[in-house]
Amino acid sequence: MSKIKVGTCVLYNIHGDSRVGRVTRIEKTFGRREKYGVEVDSVSSDEYYVLDLDNGQFAYHTQVRSVVD
Repeated sequence: MSKIKVGTCVLYNIHGDSRVGRVTRIEKTFGRREKYGVEVDSVSSDEYYVLDLDNGQFAYHTQVRSVVD
């Protein structure tokens, strides 16, 4: 179980492509594909969340594959 914090780089999938982005904002959600939630500084990888990324994209928790060191 990884911890994801603001500033962390993540590998995520979007439309079949894998991309890397740096987390600029995290919203913890209470359902699988909810778009909005409560803003937090960090989440565990097994929680429901939406990440805003520095490349203008966002990613649901189901799209995040791993944390990039």
